[in-house]
Amino acid sequence: MNIARISLMTLAAGVLTGCTFTLETDQENGSSPQNPPKPPGTFATPFPTAIGALDLQSATPAEERFKLPDGPHHKILGTQLTAFYQDTPRLRSFYATGAQAEVTDPKAAVDWLTAQDRERENPQTDWVYVGTGPLRGAASCRNTDDGTYCYWADADTVGFLEIPRSLAGKITESFAMIRGALEGEPSKSR
Repeated sequence: MNIARISLMTLAAGVLTGCTFTLETDQENGSSPQNPPKPPGTFATPFPTAIGALDLQSATPAEERFKLPDGPHHKILGTQLTAFYQDTPRLRSFYATGAQAEVTDPKAAVDWLTAQDRERENPQTDWVYVGTGPLRGAASCRNTDDGTYCYWADADTVGFLEIPRSLAGKITESFAMIRGALEGEPSKSR
């Protein structure tokens, strides 16, 4: 059993080696007057004013093209939001769309969302499960020539993350950090 587990981990690590984006980890998502706390696991405003070196540019109701559809294992509850972060001097950015949801099976919800995802040009990897950080649930990402795309689901949230190729680094660390910051994961003391 351990041999099989190690082999699967090695396979996943090998597939993700092609992921090329970075996000500086000098998180600035602690509570402050400009960034009041919110319950962990909530994809809602207020979003952090900054995640790493990227500043929040907007948090708006999701445009139709970004909206996540309801599926057999999840139902969206309320307004879907899109948060846009950018580091203007370096021309780096990412979009995240999500909503509170009733989720019966996070892994099945992610599998369904990835199966429904429109074909992106020149995929470099298949959908690969990634670590979700302390907020748990399930997440899967895929690399293309344009960037990295991820879906995630947990007991009460579904989301989609679009990371352009202009960012480069380890996807599992950056994905979990971004998701944790967007959903209000409590800041870790250093």
